Amino acid sequence: GLGNLTVKTIGLKYREYAKSLLNTLLPSMIITAVIYYFLGKGYVSEIDPERLAVYQENIGKAFRTDPYLLLLPLAVIIMAVSGAKPLINMSLGALGGGLTSIFIQHKSVPEVFNYIITGYRSATGIEDLDRILRGGGIQPMIEVLLVVAGAVALSSLLEGTKIINPIISSTIDKAKNKMSLISRTAAFSSLITIVTCDQTAGIILLGRLLRKRYEELGVHKVKLARIIADTGTTIAPLIPWNVNSIIILAITGVSTIQYAPYAVLCYVGPLISVLFGLIKERDRMQGLSNLGYNSD
Repeated sequence: GLGNLTVKTIGLKYREYAKSLLNTLLPSMIITAVIYYFLGKGYVSEIDPERLAVYQENIGKAFRTDPYLLLLPLAVIIMAVSGAKPLINMSLGALGGGLTSIFIQHKSVPEVFNYIITGYRSATGIEDLDRILRGGGIQPMIEVLLVVAGAVALSSLLEGTKIINPIISSTIDKAKNKMSLISRTAAFSSLITIVTCDQTAGIILLGRLLRKRYEELGVHKVKLARIIADTGTTIAPLIPWNVNSIIILAITGVSTIQYAPYAVLCYVGPLISVLFGLIKERDRMQGLSNLGYNSD
């Protein structure tokens, strides 16, 4: 959803945006994987074959677990990557899940509606397994939805009143070269995410305000989209009062303080993005200087 918002705000094609994003995402993921590998070496997992067999047996009794059922979540992922509208994608996913529950898992229509409203409650008789299979529903998420609505309202207020626009414009106008522009964009993107509890304000405000400045300095607007995505969007789960952190806490019961030390990608992503942009622009400036041109 945020990717689609970024693309539409800045005026890009989704494939163009995704291709540019891979330049920083892939190195960040590789570095993160290496760090997780060494972190994981310090933990030894103990697997109880008998307990695992009991879990598998009870899951098999409660559900049909045919591999083709994975086609539905795969289709939802493909639609999201392809740039489908979130409302359409989520609606089709919910409809597909409901039909799967009725015709394949043999649940009644009232049961499915009850799962949608109050969430699913497993009754395998094994407490640990029931805890794993429990979740979902609109009712448990009402508090989170109210917080999200408040964050969106604040973002809309900032955008509509243009309170912080002069601050952003005056600071960005002082950026006389591309390297300064990139670093200031990353700083503002992160700051707006921290202040507004949501990423949408940073995407909309910076996308609209900075697009012209990027054109003036000869920087392709796809770089603006990538920097916003790699900084303000990526650090959101590290902020306890951000919508992302609140949703994670509501679903998993794990607070930001608990998982933040292990959210390696949230630290590596912004760093790689800024370094990548600065180094690439520096090399370009040096190349133009060697040819006798002034890049500014």
